[in-house]
Amino acid sequence: MAGLTLRNVHKSFGKVKVIHGIDMEVENGEFIVIVGPSGCGKSTLLRMIAGLENVSDGDVLIDNLKVNDKEPMDRNIAMVFQNYALYPHMSVFNNMAYGLKIAGLPKSEIAERVRQGAMMLELDGLLDRKPRELSGGQRQRVAMGRAIVRQPAVFLFDEPLSNLDAKLRIQMRLEIKSLQQRLGTTSLFVTHDQIEAMTLADRMVVMNEGVAEQIGSPLDVFQKPETIFAAEFIGSPAMNIIKAISDGQSVKLENGTILKSLTQFNGEIWAGLRPEDLIPDKKGKIIMQIKMVEPIGASTILHGTLKNSDTQIVSMVQGLFNPRDRQPEMSFSISPEAIHLFNRDTGKRIDN
Repeated sequence: MAGLTLRNVHKSFGKVKVIHGIDMEVENGEFIVIVGPSGCGKSTLLRMIAGLENVSDGDVLIDNLKVNDKEPMDRNIAMVFQNYALYPHMSVFNNMAYGLKIAGLPKSEIAERVRQGAMMLELDGLLDRKPRELSGGQRQRVAMGRAIVRQPAVFLFDEPLSNLDAKLRIQMRLEIKSLQQRLGTTSLFVTHDQIEAMTLADRMVVMNEGVAEQIGSPLDVFQKPETIFAAEFIGSPAMNIIKAISDGQSVKLENGTILKSLTQFNGEIWAGLRPEDLIPDKKGKIIMQIKMVEPIGASTILHGTLKNSDTQIVSMVQGLFNPRDRQPEMSFSISPEAIHLFNRDTGKRIDN
Protein backbone atom coordinates (compact mmCIF):
# COMPACT_ATOMS: atom_id res chain seq x y z
CA MET A 1 0.00 0.00 0.00
CA ALA A 2 1.03 3.59 -0.52
CA GLY A 3 -0.29 7.06 0.06
CA LEU A 4 -0.70 9.59 -2.72
CA THR A 5 -0.12 13.35 -2.56
CA LEU A 6 -0.99 16.03 -5.10
CA ARG A 7 0.65 19.41 -4.47
CA ASN A 8 -0.78 22.33 -6.45
CA VAL A 9 -1.00 20.24 -9.62
CA HIS A 10 -1.64 22.16 -12.86
CA LYS A 11 -2.03 21.02 -16.46
CA SER A 12 -2.01 23.12 -19.61
CA PHE A 13 -2.21 22.17 -23.28
CA GLY A 14 -0.41 25.08 -24.88
CA LYS A 15 -2.14 28.22 -23.60
CA VAL A 16 -5.24 26.32 -22.53
CA LYS A 17 -5.30 25.55 -18.80
CA VAL A 18 -7.32 22.44 -17.95
CA ILE A 19 -6.28 21.69 -14.34
CA HIS A 20 -6.09 24.68 -11.99
CA GLY A 21 -4.13 23.65 -8.93
CA ILE A 22 -5.31 20.45 -7.22
CA ASP A 23 -4.14 19.75 -3.65
CA MET A 24 -5.02 16.43 -2.09
CA GLU A 25 -3.69 13.92 0.44
CA VAL A 26 -4.82 10.32 -0.10
CA GLU A 27 -4.23 7.98 2.82
CA ASN A 28 -2.97 4.42 2.54
CA GLY A 29 -5.80 2.13 1.48
CA GLU A 30 -8.25 4.96 0.82
CA PHE A 31 -10.77 4.78 -2.04
CA ILE A 32 -11.07 8.18 -3.73
CA VAL A 33 -13.65 8.85 -6.45
CA ILE A 34 -13.10 11.78 -8.82
CA VAL A 35 -16.51 12.80 -10.16
CA GLY A 36 -17.66 15.51 -12.51
CA PRO A 37 -19.21 16.19 -15.93
CA SER A 38 -17.51 15.39 -19.22
CA GLY A 39 -14.62 17.74 -19.94
CA CYS A 40 -14.02 18.79 -16.32
CA GLY A 41 -10.47 17.35 -16.25
CA LYS A 42 -10.98 14.26 -14.11
CA SER A 43 -9.42 11.78 -16.58
CA THR A 44 -6.57 14.21 -17.30
CA LEU A 45 -5.83 14.34 -13.57
CA LEU A 46 -5.79 10.54 -13.40
CA ARG A 47 -3.51 10.31 -16.42
CA MET A 48 -1.05 12.73 -14.79
CA ILE A 49 -0.91 10.49 -11.73
CA ALA A 50 -0.32 7.52 -14.01
CA GLY A 51 2.41 9.32 -15.95
CA LEU A 52 0.50 9.26 -19.24
CA GLU A 53 0.35 13.07 -19.20
CA ASN A 54 3.09 15.44 -18.06
CA VAL A 55 2.46 17.69 -15.05
CA SER A 56 2.72 21.35 -16.13
CA ASP A 57 3.30 22.53 -12.57
CA GLY A 58 3.16 21.06 -9.06
CA ASP A 59 4.15 17.65 -7.73
CA VAL A 60 2.74 14.11 -7.66
CA LEU A 61 4.08 11.92 -4.83
CA ILE A 62 3.47 8.20 -4.36
CA ASP A 63 4.55 6.82 -1.01
CA ASN A 64 6.28 10.18 -0.33
CA LEU A 65 8.41 9.87 -3.48
CA LYS A 66 8.09 12.49 -6.21
CA VAL A 67 7.20 10.72 -9.46
CA ASN A 68 6.78 13.65 -11.89
CA ASP A 69 9.73 12.52 -14.01
CA LYS A 70 9.23 8.76 -13.65
CA GLU A 71 7.87 6.64 -16.51
CA PRO A 72 4.47 4.97 -15.95
CA MET A 73 6.08 1.55 -15.54
CA ASP A 74 8.29 2.90 -12.74
CA ARG A 75 5.47 4.40 -10.65
CA ASN A 76 4.17 1.11 -9.21
CA ILE A 77 0.62 1.82 -10.33
CA ALA A 78 -1.91 -0.24 -12.28
CA MET A 79 -4.65 1.28 -14.43
CA VAL A 80 -8.00 -0.10 -15.55
CA PHE A 81 -9.44 1.60 -18.62
CA GLN A 82 -12.95 2.17 -19.92
CA ASN A 83 -12.44 0.04 -23.03
CA TYR A 84 -10.78 -2.93 -21.23
CA ALA A 85 -7.69 -2.69 -23.55
CA LEU A 86 -7.29 -6.47 -23.76
CA TYR A 87 -5.10 -8.20 -26.34
CA PRO A 88 -7.66 -9.97 -28.59
CA HIS A 89 -5.25 -12.71 -29.73
CA MET A 90 -4.23 -13.67 -26.18
CA SER A 91 -6.02 -15.94 -23.73
CA VAL A 92 -7.31 -14.63 -20.42
CA PHE A 93 -4.26 -16.16 -18.72
CA ASN A 94 -1.82 -14.45 -21.06
CA ASN A 95 -3.64 -11.11 -20.83
CA MET A 96 -3.35 -11.22 -17.05
CA ALA A 97 0.24 -12.47 -17.15
CA TYR A 98 1.62 -10.15 -19.84
CA GLY A 99 2.74 -7.32 -17.56
CA LEU A 100 4.43 -9.76 -15.22
CA LYS A 101 6.30 -11.37 -18.11
CA ILE A 102 7.52 -7.95 -19.26
CA ALA A 103 8.71 -7.30 -15.70
CA GLY A 104 10.76 -10.50 -15.88
CA LEU A 105 9.11 -12.42 -13.03
CA PRO A 106 9.72 -16.18 -12.82
CA LYS A 107 7.13 -18.37 -14.58
CA SER A 108 6.15 -20.07 -11.33
CA GLU A 109 5.41 -16.73 -9.62
CA ILE A 110 3.48 -15.49 -12.65
CA ALA A 111 1.33 -18.64 -12.69
CA GLU A 112 0.61 -18.34 -8.95
CA ARG A 113 -0.31 -14.65 -9.13
CA VAL A 114 -2.62 -15.23 -12.09
CA ARG A 115 -4.21 -18.23 -10.36
CA GLN A 116 -4.89 -16.21 -7.20
CA GLY A 117 -6.23 -13.26 -9.15
CA ALA A 118 -8.46 -15.46 -11.28
CA MET A 119 -9.93 -17.16 -8.21
CA MET A 120 -10.56 -13.80 -6.57
CA LEU A 121 -12.47 -12.60 -9.65
CA GLU A 122 -14.14 -15.95 -10.45
CA LEU A 123 -12.23 -16.24 -13.72
CA ASP A 124 -10.45 -19.51 -12.93
CA GLY A 125 -12.65 -21.46 -15.38
CA LEU A 126 -12.08 -18.96 -18.20
CA LEU A 127 -8.28 -18.74 -18.35
CA ASP A 128 -8.04 -20.46 -21.76
CA ARG A 129 -10.65 -18.30 -23.46
CA LYS A 130 -10.02 -15.34 -25.77
CA PRO A 131 -11.62 -11.94 -25.04
CA ARG A 132 -14.15 -12.39 -27.88
CA GLU A 133 -15.55 -15.41 -26.02
CA LEU A 134 -16.31 -13.35 -22.89
CA SER A 135 -19.18 -11.13 -21.84
CA GLY A 136 -18.64 -7.44 -21.10
CA GLY A 137 -18.55 -8.06 -17.37
CA GLN A 138 -16.04 -10.90 -17.75
CA ARG A 139 -13.79 -8.71 -19.92
CA GLN A 140 -13.87 -6.03 -17.26
CA ARG A 141 -12.88 -8.63 -14.65
CA VAL A 142 -9.93 -9.65 -16.82
CA ALA A 143 -8.84 -6.01 -17.06
CA MET A 144 -9.09 -5.75 -13.27
CA GLY A 145 -7.25 -9.05 -12.87
CA ARG A 146 -4.38 -7.79 -15.01
CA ALA A 147 -4.08 -4.86 -12.58
CA ILE A 148 -4.41 -6.98 -9.45
CA VAL A 149 -1.68 -9.47 -10.31
CA ARG A 150 0.85 -6.66 -10.51
CA GLN A 151 0.25 -5.96 -6.79
CA PRO A 152 0.64 -2.19 -7.33
CA ALA A 153 0.89 0.54 -4.75
CA VAL A 154 -2.02 2.43 -6.34
CA PHE A 155 -5.00 1.35 -8.47
CA LEU A 156 -6.32 3.85 -11.04
CA PHE A 157 -9.76 3.28 -12.59
CA ASP A 158 -10.78 5.44 -15.58
CA GLU A 159 -14.58 5.06 -15.94
CA PRO A 160 -14.31 1.25 -16.03
CA LEU A 161 -18.07 0.62 -15.84
CA SER A 162 -19.39 3.03 -18.47
CA ASN A 163 -19.65 0.35 -21.20
CA LEU A 164 -21.74 -2.02 -19.07
CA ASP A 165 -25.53 -2.24 -18.85
CA ALA A 166 -27.29 -0.91 -15.75
CA LYS A 167 -27.69 -4.23 -13.92
CA LEU A 168 -24.10 -5.28 -14.55
CA ARG A 169 -22.82 -1.87 -13.44
CA ILE A 170 -24.43 -2.36 -10.04
CA GLN A 171 -22.92 -5.82 -9.72
CA MET A 172 -19.45 -4.65 -10.78
CA ARG A 173 -19.66 -1.66 -8.41
CA LEU A 174 -20.16 -4.02 -5.50
CA GLU A 175 -17.35 -6.29 -6.69
CA ILE A 176 -14.88 -3.41 -7.09
CA LYS A 177 -15.65 -2.02 -3.64
CA SER A 178 -15.44 -5.46 -2.01
CA LEU A 179 -12.19 -6.23 -3.83
CA GLN A 180 -10.60 -2.93 -2.84
CA GLN A 181 -11.53 -3.47 0.80
CA ARG A 182 -10.01 -6.96 0.77
CA LEU A 183 -6.80 -5.85 -0.91
CA GLY A 184 -6.51 -2.57 1.00
CA THR A 185 -4.86 -0.87 -1.99
CA THR A 186 -5.01 2.90 -2.39
CA SER A 187 -7.42 3.54 -5.28
CA LEU A 188 -8.60 6.43 -7.44
CA PHE A 189 -11.73 5.95 -9.51
CA VAL A 190 -12.94 8.38 -12.19
CA THR A 191 -16.62 8.59 -13.10
CA HIS A 192 -19.28 11.04 -14.24
CA ASP A 193 -21.94 8.97 -12.44
CA GLN A 194 -22.78 10.44 -9.04
CA ILE A 195 -24.36 7.16 -7.86
CA GLU A 196 -21.07 5.34 -8.46
CA ALA A 197 -19.30 8.13 -6.59
CA MET A 198 -21.67 8.02 -3.62
CA THR A 199 -21.60 4.23 -3.27
CA LEU A 200 -17.88 3.60 -3.86
CA ALA A 201 -16.04 6.51 -2.29
CA ASP A 202 -14.43 6.86 1.09
CA ARG A 203 -13.99 10.45 -0.09
CA MET A 204 -14.92 12.10 -3.36
CA VAL A 205 -13.44 14.94 -5.37
CA VAL A 206 -16.14 16.97 -7.14
CA MET A 207 -14.50 18.59 -10.18
CA ASN A 208 -15.71 21.41 -12.39
CA GLU A 209 -13.69 22.96 -15.21
CA GLY A 210 -10.37 21.79 -13.79
CA VAL A 211 -11.11 22.91 -10.23
CA ALA A 212 -11.79 20.70 -7.20
CA GLU A 213 -15.06 22.25 -6.02
CA GLN A 214 -15.17 20.04 -2.90
CA ILE A 215 -13.27 17.14 -1.38
CA GLY A 216 -15.03 15.15 1.33
CA SER A 217 -16.98 12.04 2.24
CA PRO A 218 -20.11 11.36 0.16
CA LEU A 219 -22.37 12.30 3.08
CA ASP A 220 -20.43 15.51 3.78
CA VAL A 221 -20.74 16.59 0.16
CA PHE A 222 -24.43 15.70 0.04
CA GLN A 223 -25.39 17.25 3.38
CA LYS A 224 -23.11 20.33 3.25
CA PRO A 225 -22.18 21.15 -0.35
CA GLU A 226 -19.60 23.93 -0.36
CA THR A 227 -20.61 25.41 -3.73
CA ILE A 228 -23.70 25.64 -5.91
CA PHE A 229 -22.03 23.36 -8.45
CA ALA A 230 -21.46 20.60 -5.86
CA ALA A 231 -25.02 21.08 -4.58
CA GLU A 232 -26.56 20.63 -8.02
CA PHE A 233 -24.23 17.86 -9.22
CA ILE A 234 -24.53 15.55 -6.21
CA GLY A 235 -28.08 14.40 -5.60
CA SER A 236 -30.79 13.05 -7.87
CA PRO A 237 -32.97 14.86 -8.72
CA ALA A 238 -30.69 17.89 -8.51
CA MET A 239 -31.10 20.49 -5.78
CA ASN A 240 -33.50 23.35 -6.57
CA ILE A 241 -31.60 26.66 -6.67
CA ILE A 242 -33.81 29.74 -6.20
CA LYS A 243 -32.97 33.44 -5.99
CA ALA A 244 -33.71 34.79 -2.52
CA ILE A 245 -32.93 37.46 0.06
CA SER A 246 -31.95 36.77 3.69
CA ASP A 247 -32.64 39.24 6.50
CA GLY A 248 -30.78 37.27 9.19
CA GLN A 249 -33.92 35.50 10.43
CA SER A 250 -35.83 34.37 7.37
CA VAL A 251 -35.38 33.76 3.67
CA LYS A 252 -37.63 35.47 1.12
CA LEU A 253 -37.80 33.59 -2.18
CA GLU A 254 -38.01 35.51 -5.45
CA ASN A 255 -41.80 35.00 -5.65
CA GLY A 256 -42.31 36.53 -2.20
CA THR A 257 -42.55 33.27 -0.23
CA ILE A 258 -41.01 33.70 3.23
CA LEU A 259 -39.36 30.71 4.94
CA LYS A 260 -37.82 30.38 8.37
CA SER A 261 -34.03 30.22 8.31
CA LEU A 262 -31.19 29.53 10.71
CA THR A 263 -28.70 31.92 9.11
CA GLN A 264 -27.67 35.34 10.36
CA PHE A 265 -26.50 36.43 6.91
CA ASN A 266 -28.04 39.57 5.41
CA GLY A 267 -28.20 40.09 1.68
CA GLU A 268 -28.93 38.49 -1.67
CA ILE A 269 -28.45 34.71 -1.75
CA TRP A 270 -29.27 31.52 -3.59
CA ALA A 271 -31.55 29.22 -1.60
CA GLY A 272 -31.00 25.50 -2.19
CA LEU A 273 -33.90 23.12 -1.57
CA ARG A 274 -33.40 19.41 -2.16
CA PRO A 275 -36.44 17.79 -3.87
CA GLU A 276 -36.72 15.10 -1.19
CA ASP A 277 -36.81 17.75 1.57
CA LEU A 278 -39.97 19.33 0.14
CA ILE A 279 -42.79 17.73 2.16
CA PRO A 280 -46.40 17.81 0.87
CA ASP A 281 -48.30 19.99 3.32
CA LYS A 282 -51.66 21.69 2.71
CA LYS A 283 -50.48 24.55 4.95
CA GLY A 284 -47.05 24.72 3.34
CA LYS A 285 -45.83 28.05 2.00
CA ILE A 286 -43.99 26.68 -1.04
CA ILE A 287 -46.55 26.31 -3.82
CA MET A 288 -45.65 24.41 -7.00
CA GLN A 289 -47.65 24.68 -10.19
CA ILE A 290 -47.29 21.12 -11.47
CA LYS A 291 -46.37 20.55 -15.11
CA MET A 292 -45.41 16.87 -15.12
CA VAL A 293 -45.63 13.82 -12.88
CA GLU A 294 -42.89 11.20 -13.16
CA PRO A 295 -43.61 7.92 -11.32
CA ILE A 296 -40.40 5.99 -10.59
CA GLY A 297 -41.79 3.18 -8.42
CA ALA A 298 -41.89 3.71 -4.69
CA SER A 299 -41.44 7.47 -5.24
CA THR A 300 -42.80 10.09 -7.60
CA ILE A 301 -40.97 13.10 -9.02
CA LEU A 302 -43.08 16.22 -9.50
CA HIS A 303 -41.90 18.84 -11.99
CA GLY A 304 -43.27 22.36 -12.12
CA THR A 305 -42.68 26.03 -11.43
CA LEU A 306 -42.72 28.08 -8.28
CA LYS A 307 -46.06 29.89 -8.10
CA ASN A 308 -45.91 33.47 -9.39
CA SER A 309 -42.48 32.74 -10.86
CA ASP A 310 -40.89 31.17 -13.93
CA THR A 311 -38.36 29.30 -11.76
CA GLN A 312 -38.35 25.54 -12.34
CA ILE A 313 -38.76 23.44 -9.21
CA VAL A 314 -38.76 19.69 -8.56
CA SER A 315 -40.07 17.64 -5.63
CA MET A 316 -39.64 13.94 -4.91
CA VAL A 317 -42.39 12.48 -2.74
CA GLN A 318 -43.01 9.00 -1.39
CA GLY A 319 -45.74 6.93 -2.96
CA LEU A 320 -47.07 6.35 -6.46
CA PHE A 321 -49.00 9.18 -8.11
CA ASN A 322 -51.08 8.49 -11.20
CA PRO A 323 -50.11 11.12 -13.81
CA ARG A 324 -53.75 11.27 -14.94
CA ASP A 325 -54.73 12.44 -11.45
CA ARG A 326 -52.31 15.36 -11.58
CA GLN A 327 -53.32 18.35 -9.49
CA PRO A 328 -52.76 21.85 -10.92
CA GLU A 329 -50.72 22.82 -7.88
CA MET A 330 -49.45 21.46 -4.56
CA SER A 331 -48.18 23.04 -1.34
CA PHE A 332 -44.98 21.99 0.40
CA SER A 333 -43.15 22.81 3.61
CA ILE A 334 -39.46 22.45 4.41
CA SER A 335 -37.48 22.32 7.64
CA PRO A 336 -35.25 25.38 8.26
CA GLU A 337 -32.32 22.96 8.78
CA ALA A 338 -32.82 21.65 5.23
CA ILE A 339 -32.43 25.03 3.51
CA HIS A 340 -28.97 25.49 1.99
CA LEU A 341 -27.78 29.05 1.43
CA PHE A 342 -25.15 30.22 -1.06
CA ASN A 343 -23.57 33.60 -1.64
CA ARG A 344 -25.10 35.19 -4.74
CA ASP A 345 -21.76 36.58 -5.93
CA THR A 346 -19.35 33.72 -5.23
CA GLY A 347 -21.60 30.67 -5.23
CA LYS A 348 -19.96 29.58 -1.97
CA ARG A 349 -21.90 28.06 0.92
CA ILE A 350 -23.11 30.36 3.71
CA ASP A 351 -22.92 28.55 7.05
CA ASN A 352 -25.41 29.30 9.79
